[in-house]
Amino acid sequence: MKNILPFLLCISLLQGCIQSSAKISITAEKNTQECHMCTGYLIIKRGKSRDTLKGGSWGNPPVFKQIQYKNKEFLALPFEYFSSGITESGISILSLNEENYLKTVFDTLVSDDRINRLETVKKELTFISPDSLIIRQYKLLHNDLDESVKKVDSVNELVIIKLFE
Repeated sequence: MKNILPFLLCISLLQGCIQSSAKISITAEKNTQECHMCTGYLIIKRGKSRDTLKGGSWGNPPVFKQIQYKNKEFLALPFEYFSSGITESGISILSLNEENYLKTVFDTLVSDDRINRLETVKKELTFISPDSLIIRQYKLLHNDLDESVKKVDSVNELVIIKLFE
């Protein structure tokens, strides 16, 4: 009996190590309800455990990208929302690593600004895997007489995400 106990302890420790370093798989599932505020699901499987993240709209799951960077794994969730002529776009990055599993390690949001009836400052966010963002900003000038739109004052900014180091 004394010889079996250390053996069983070693097996349970090995099982725990194998499960914690298990491959992570992410699948997207659509909701059966398709209302505007109905979210879809991301199913994250890690070893024998399963976690579910809700997101998206119209029953569709959120757009996602699984990233490996410097021997670490992350889940990027870029999103965009348009309402009343204003667009908000952003990105959330969650850790898939054991020490901070499913914790947000980066989160940002940019939004258009309506200056007045004829001027809008547009902002667009583009995520470049694994660690960069491009923020494009430009002004739209609307002309009431001929209903045209002119794009002026264009600026691009590159942002490096340094939270992965």
